[in-house]
Amino acid sequence: MLQKIILLLILICFSCPVFAAPSATTTKDGLNFEVASTAINTIGATKYLVIEFKFNNQTGSRKIDLDSGFQYALADNFNNRYRPLPKPADYTKQLEQLPKNFPSVYPGESCITTLFFEAPVPNASTLELLVTAPSLGINTPVSVHFSISPFNPTAQTEHSDNQWIEIISPENGSVIEKGTVFPLKIKLKAGQLPNKLIVLAFDHTFEDLSPSEENVYNIATPENTAVGQASISVIGLWNTPPNNQVAAKDIIIYVKGEPPLTQL
Repeated sequence: MLQKIILLLILICFSCPVFAAPSATTTKDGLNFEVASTAINTIGATKYLVIEFKFNNQTGSRKIDLDSGFQYALADNFNNRYRPLPKPADYTKQLEQLPKNFPSVYPGESCITTLFFEAPVPNASTLELLVTAPSLGINTPVSVHFSISPFNPTAQTEHSDNQWIEIISPENGSVIEKGTVFPLKIKLKAGQLPNKLIVLAFDHTFEDLSPSEENVYNIATPENTAVGQASISVIGLWNTPPNNQVAAKDIIIYVKGEPPLTQL
């Protein structure tokens, strides 16, 4: 088995066909606004955009109260405006990750919210998420720009997940202690390896440009990971004319406990 040991240090959490570039952030007065990940999903004949938005209180001394939350708007580089959408019927993933004292957000704490918008036009290259929060005195929108994948969502087909990608370990539903490292073992279908394998785990993303049939990646569970449910996603991309081929596989794990003590 060819082992490729990579220590991951950043989060993204989903397994959908079309992905944005790595996370984009804007910071204002110690408040961090981040587009952590994006994807385009399809339900029936309709495509929609999924955005994982992360807010982090980096002030060091200010408690933030989000009683009235944020307001969002989305535009692209052609100045098209996209309407927000309710949660699609086919979307089953966790919508929010909130601190225990929410709507209070203490220094160092973060909130993650899933947003849904109309899908961008196929040739859009840059999107702009506009965030306002009048309760925080943010009346002028904070702008977070992020690029989207050159993979055209109208020119993609999707492989059957179980046929192309298999996550050997950890098993779905496994319990992992935060602050520890565990092996992620992935098996790919022989003879038709993807051009790129993407692993999304916690707050990081890793791209393997030469995956083999059997792959092992060491995944670090950050010490600041929230206790509870988390997801790990593996995505394969095949540059196969005339369409780009995509396959994805998810597992859910449960993070528990305090990080182990390190002896000096």
